[in-house]
Amino acid sequence: MKKLITLFMFIFTCSLSFSQVTTSSIKGVISDETNVGLPGANVIAVHTPTGTTYGAATNIDGRFNLVNLRVGGPYTITVSYVGYNDQSFSDVFLTLGKTENLALSLTPDSAQLDEVVLTVNNANGVFGSDRTGAETSVG
Repeated sequence: MKKLITLFMFIFTCSLSFSQVTTSSIKGVISDETNVGLPGANVIAVHTPTGTTYGAATNIDGRFNLVNLRVGGPYTITVSYVGYNDQSFSDVFLTLGKTENLALSLTPDSAQLDEVVLTVNNANGVFGSDRTGAETSVG
């Protein structure tokens, strides 16, 4: 019985060792002109022949990771962040099982953003000081 279990474990281990990687990935860091990471920057990679879109947002340090990308290319990579100029790269080709590293610095946009004004119209009476909890209507 021990020999049978050992044989199954050997076969299982061998099958795992022959598994293959079929994808690629892109990782990197997005920063501003002072090399401070930009949290929440959008990174979009589009596989040009098929139109498949992959996207990620940067973390608090400005780092991102796009995984399980199709091998080959060409890819068009676009990086955007509010208040900064977008940057695009085209004709990016990915190699099987390799990670493409991307580190870039975005430049500030000279255009001034408009202010946002919120106007509340409380004419329907749905919200009020006498309504402070959940409500259920049974017909």
